[in-house]
Amino acid sequence: MNANASTALAHAITLAKRRGAEEVSADDLLLGGLQAWSRFGIAKIGPWEIDVEALGANWMEQPEKAKVAYSQDAVDVMDLAAKIARTDPKAVGAPLLTGHLLAAFAGRSDGLMDRI
Repeated sequence: MNANASTALAHAITLAKRRGAEEVSADDLLLGGLQAWSRFGIAKIGPWEIDVEALGANWMEQPEKAKVAYSQDAVDVMDLAAKIARTDPKAVGAPLLTGHLLAAFAGRSDGLMDRI
């Protein structure tokens, strides 16, 4: 399920709004990406099967599209995802994909990535 990353961002916005946050955090981006990647609430990435509902997402909830602020950490993740997308020969000229966004979390061991 390597959808356009706009779906992951919309899920992240929904998660942040539900928490009452004024900014979308990197954890919101990660969980939004996993939710966009998932099928029936289970995101399968390599050997991992991640239950997004157990992490706080409602997989049946429709994402919101609204203007929001992003934390600097979230912006840094999106910048790295864009760099990853530019190195993907299959994605030349294509929009940022959820897979690129999730790949940007690969080297992290903080926040939600630490729990996963």
